[in-house]
Formats: sequence, C-alpha cells, structure tokens
Amino acid sequence: MKHIVLFKFEKNKNYEKLSNILTCTYNKLKNEYNVIKNYEFKVNCLENEANMDLILFVDLGEDCPLKDYIDHPIHQDFITSFKNEGLCSKAVIDIEK
Repeated sequence: MKHIVLFKFEKNKNYEKLSNILTCTYNKLKNEYNVIKNYEFKVNCLENEANMDLILFVDLGEDCPLKDYIDHPIHQDFITSFKNEGLCSKAVIDIEK
C-alpha cells in the first residue's frame, strides 16, 4: 500500500526545517522501527495560493498495516511537529500498489 499526503502550511513556512523534521521522522520509521518500507517527499516549486506545499509518499509494503503506521508514536510526534510549524490542511489518499 502507498500512503500519499499533501500538506499545506500557513505563510512564512521554513522548508528546510520541515524537510529536516520529515527526514528525521521517516528515517526512524524505516530504519529503526521497520514500520515503513520507504518514503519520498517533494516540496512545491511554484508559489501559488492554491498549491499545496509538500507531498509525501510512504510505501508501507505488504507487512505493515496502515493503522500501525498511523498510530505509531513517532508518526504522532511528526504530526504534532508539523502542526507546530503551521500545518493548516492536508489531503490523504491510500492506494494499492
């Protein structure tokens, strides 16, 4: 399963800090906790009010149920960190590989 999330932040976002939070979190989920198989993210390259700011692709593989990933304390801390950085909306889609 792939878990794909689009994030939108309030103005004055710090992409470097957001990237560091995301990389640190998802490296832990992948390498230390084996909760995900892989991840990738991209930052929006065009300032437009209608655009989202960041997209995250999470490969859960076939071993990890979505609920285990969503409820994992490291993932919950990640969401809190993004909210503290001004997260104002997100959109999610989960797809079969």
